[in-house]
Amino acid sequence: MSIEKAPHASPPSVPASPGRGYETRDTNNRFIWWSGLVLVALVGVSSLLMVFLFDFFAEREARRQKPLSPVAAAVTRQRPPEPRLQANPVADYKAVREAEEIEIHNYAFIDAKAGIVRLPIETAMDLLAARGIPASSAGDPNTAIPSEAAAPAQVGAPPAGGHR
Repeated sequence: MSIEKAPHASPPSVPASPGRGYETRDTNNRFIWWSGLVLVALVGVSSLLMVFLFDFFAEREARRQKPLSPVAAAVTRQRPPEPRLQANPVADYKAVREAEEIEIHNYAFIDAKAGIVRLPIETAMDLLAARGIPASSAGDPNTAIPSEAAAPAQVGAPPAGGHR
């Protein structure tokens, strides 16, 4: 018994040169390029139309606006009420800080007739540490802190007035 081979279809022949190097039947490159160009053109035309449309609206609104009365024109030229926005907040902050530094580091009279002076903060802290906090009279709220309130409260202790 001999097995005869059936004639098979021969495989397609591969061309010697591959041609373009990609599949040409899947996409239509020309269609894609033209679609992109049409899209870019439509966007450009739409943008130009919008510019003209906005100019038209601005001119129409300007024609519709009535001129301001002299009273209203004078009011619009006034400065707005305080507080205004700062033109240079960094410089303003530096100026305030410099004024504060001068105030806390220099001597000055608060009330010369009453003999009340302002001491530099370092001197005031040294005097307070050396002399301690003075006791006050019960009725005068402008005197120093009473000794009971100056002492730190204990955890869980009732307040100085006795009520919670």
